[in-house]
Amino acid sequence: MMRGLFLRIIIVLGLTATALAQPPQPLSANRPTGTHSGPSGTDDTAAVVAGTAISTKQVDEKLGGRLIQLRTQEYRLRKGVLDELVTAALLDKEAAARRITTAELVASEIDAKAKPVTQEEAVAVLDSARDRMGMMSEAEAIKSITSGMQRQRVAQRRAEFAATLMAKHGVQFLLEPPRVKLVPPPGPSIGPADAVVTIVEFSDFQCPYCGRGAKTVKEVVDKYKGKVRLVFQDFPLPIHADAPKAAEAAACAGDQGKFWEMHDEMFQKQDRLKVVDLKRYAVGLGLDAQAFNTCLDSGQHAADWKRTKALGEYYGVSGTPGFFINGVPISGAAPLQEFTLIIDDELGRAAKVTTAATRNAPRERQP
Repeated sequence: MMRGLFLRIIIVLGLTATALAQPPQPLSANRPTGTHSGPSGTDDTAAVVAGTAISTKQVDEKLGGRLIQLRTQEYRLRKGVLDELVTAALLDKEAAARRITTAELVASEIDAKAKPVTQEEAVAVLDSARDRMGMMSEAEAIKSITSGMQRQRVAQRRAEFAATLMAKHGVQFLLEPPRVKLVPPPGPSIGPADAVVTIVEFSDFQCPYCGRGAKTVKEVVDKYKGKVRLVFQDFPLPIHADAPKAAEAAACAGDQGKFWEMHDEMFQKQDRLKVVDLKRYAVGLGLDAQAFNTCLDSGQHAADWKRTKALGEYYGVSGTPGFFINGVPISGAAPLQEFTLIIDDELGRAAKVTTAATRNAPRERQP
């Protein structure tokens, strides 16, 4: 194994797992000049100049988001291979339990249960992507689309079946994700302040992927009500001309207690985010129009999105949406399953820490 990297996995197949994962690290250091933990968590000397030491911690701070992105990429590569190995082991275990071959299990539970792609579905995709089909004939394009869509559905069904086998046989992942220490600045949030899991979302109101991500996050908040806190941070991209004013509009609405109402309104109408539109939405939401217009026209909250954007950039956010779940990064409009896997893992770690603390707590001597 490479120095500074640690990989362990215990697959509990019908047995009781006894290993305890490390507890989730707290979010801390709310500023771009804060630090993130190095590969070994130490402050080793990297160089000495005229008797003055330069530490690896200083190097890591200077690298900032670039290092976080690199570690995240490495983790995803490892996690992808790990998931494949885990799924293969689970399929073998289940096949043995059913006294059939693994190939037979895959054929009956995955291939046969993946919904077939219809001609109508393939044609619909073709109609929306004809300009990307090049010189293909229509028949060739439909065949290619059908094949690609079917592979996706088989992969999705494989993931779903693997999830049921994980619950049945027991799997404990001990591969540590990269984790940044981040406490968001004051801003709009949903959920209890002392929630076990905090999701920090960097988003852009004009970004279509952010609109999709907002729907997923709402599902997450509803599913884990009381256990998850969502904190919203603006990250308007340069390619979206209306995004900065939209961010200010949300903040101006927040001044009147209706940030989330304006948030939802703008994500539902992403193609209409001109200033005149934003002012119309404010009226529709029952806001004090004069106060809202004054706030928006003055650029009162421009500094807010500039500050949160700088924070996101430091922590490696380069596109939107970007999420940090207890410091564990997710890039893009990830599916609900990806959020669920991380959140369940964080909740499980916290529960183990609580159990261990209770077990080790000193007990009062009985008279």
